[in-house]
Amino acid sequence: MKYLKYPVKLLKRACLLVLSVVGSVLSKYVPKQNNLIILEGSDDQRYNENSRYLFEYLSKQNDLEVYWFTSNAAVRDHVRSLGYKPLYGILEKLMIMPKAKMVIGTGSSPLNFLNTIGNGAIKICLMHGIGPKASVYTGESELPTMRELENIHKFDYLNFTSAYTSELIGKLAYKTPYKKIIIFGYPRNDQYFDKQKCEDLLKLKTKARQIFPQMPKDAKLLLYSPTWRKDRSRELPIARLKGFDLDAFNDFLVQNGFYMICTIHPNVASGMNVNRSNIFVVDYIKDPLFDINSLMTEADVLINDYSTTSTDFALLDRPQIFVMPDYDEYVKKDCFTEDYRSILPGKEVFSFDELKQTIIDRQHSSEKFRENRKTFLKKYYDASLANSCELHAQFIRKVLGI
Repeated sequence: MKYLKYPVKLLKRACLLVLSVVGSVLSKYVPKQNNLIILEGSDDQRYNENSRYLFEYLSKQNDLEVYWFTSNAAVRDHVRSLGYKPLYGILEKLMIMPKAKMVIGTGSSPLNFLNTIGNGAIKICLMHGIGPKASVYTGESELPTMRELENIHKFDYLNFTSAYTSELIGKLAYKTPYKKIIIFGYPRNDQYFDKQKCEDLLKLKTKARQIFPQMPKDAKLLLYSPTWRKDRSRELPIARLKGFDLDAFNDFLVQNGFYMICTIHPNVASGMNVNRSNIFVVDYIKDPLFDINSLMTEADVLINDYSTTSTDFALLDRPQIFVMPDYDEYVKKDCFTEDYRSILPGKEVFSFDELKQTIIDRQHSSEKFRENRKTFLKKYYDASLANSCELHAQFIRKVLGI
């Protein structure tokens, strides 16, 4: 069988090449449908990100024809169950994508499956996250950085969350022409401005209880969302905290009525074996419908390091704890827009004992850092952008001429 692998690979490549040529021809000669919009998540396997929320909002608009691009059958079935339109099969994609007048995503380059989109479609990037760690920087070589910038510049519009981020990230870091910059906030964050609903979700913890069915009514939820490490380490960053012991931490959680859900990059999470009675690592491959933003509304505390989830969570005005044992090493290899430690919207801890005490004292910590969160948001998220989905919808209609 091993002798068949190489010919099969060649055949697949040949088929993709032929389909790409077909896609290029279709994108050039098939007329665009002025109200046809295609959205995608962070990749073709997941139903997530800002585009998920905007997709569901736009799908309810009678004057727009909206599709969700996916190669995952579970995502396809879920979108259909909602009464919306998935774009799944290759033939279906070849038929519909050349007609698209607009494509919307969150990644670093626009969707262009089999060259079916072409130059006639308007391309919008909703962005993945905004915070002090938000610049395109690889550290090892200038070539990957230039490649990233080149891909970003393929978009017609880049969305930001404040005037500050549009200047610092959009213009200075991404070198984006001002005519391409829009400031509409994040569709995924509209939910955080409904304070009563967020309080109700915090009490119910419906999604968390699907993971921890044994969770008592008065239990508290920790959400741990460390950012991506370039070395692809398969160790939880929190494990490097002075004195940290995973089993002892699980015992602490059990004794104090806490549960913790960890969201780790898919390339790392699949190799981890850290699940305990009160600790769960999300496997995005097994659950392509997982959405961290809906889980944030149920979290009592966010444990973080350099991830831009801090910006989203600050809108909820709840406690944040920062665990950064590799800070000096990380700063050398990555890039911040300003001195990160001086603007943290929560407390940094330096040892296992301090982490446990800060979790116990979470309410006191929350009050102490309330002003920090307000200052942080003034820069990184304009709180007046409480209706991001509608702002995007208005802009889309304007650009499409609808």
